[in-house]
Amino acid sequence: MTYLKLFSVVALALFLNACVSLSTIKTMQTMSDFDPLTSDMANLVFGVQATPKLKAQPDTSKYTMTLQVAGDGPSTTRFGLVRVEPSQLALNNIPQNRGKVLSLFQFSEEAKQQITAHQALLRDMKSKKTKSVSLSIGVSPDFCKTERIDYARERFSVYIAQGGKGDLMPLIDNLTLKELLEKSKDKEIRDC
Repeated sequence: MTYLKLFSVVALALFLNACVSLSTIKTMQTMSDFDPLTSDMANLVFGVQATPKLKAQPDTSKYTMTLQVAGDGPSTTRFGLVRVEPSQLALNNIPQNRGKVLSLFQFSEEAKQQITAHQALLRDMKSKKTKSVSLSIGVSPDFCKTERIDYARERFSVYIAQGGKGDLMPLIDNLTLKELLEKSKDKEIRDC
């Protein structure tokens, strides 16, 4: 089976065309052994950090897996996220930046079952030696705003932790909302 082993770090960085910082490169190196077929994807934790003017939305922020087999069109599945409190996790290091709020998310129970089923499908395809299969994985944060903002100045960061423990590592570091909207082809952030 030929598959593209892209983890959220790579997919999100490429999707958003973000500046890659040294800390993001360290995250990519740390997560390089992450295998979407066997790693514990269902228990990933994501953090979104922004000013209080922006509120990361669990219902519309999505984690996606896009599977494509040669000759077929891509099939994208979106997995729901739910908000989680830091006290519910065993994180060693929670980023704290002055003037910013960190929102933590993990998969809903339904999404965890879907992810596990997708991994079983991928393992089955690999065991059958299905040719030309590609997989891309990404995170799409969604915000609402509590007041007027300057899209070119308002910045956010996205973090990840495996299994709800260890350190939250940066996926996207200090990206502007303007860059996010350009890549997602949206025009503005809705009001909360």
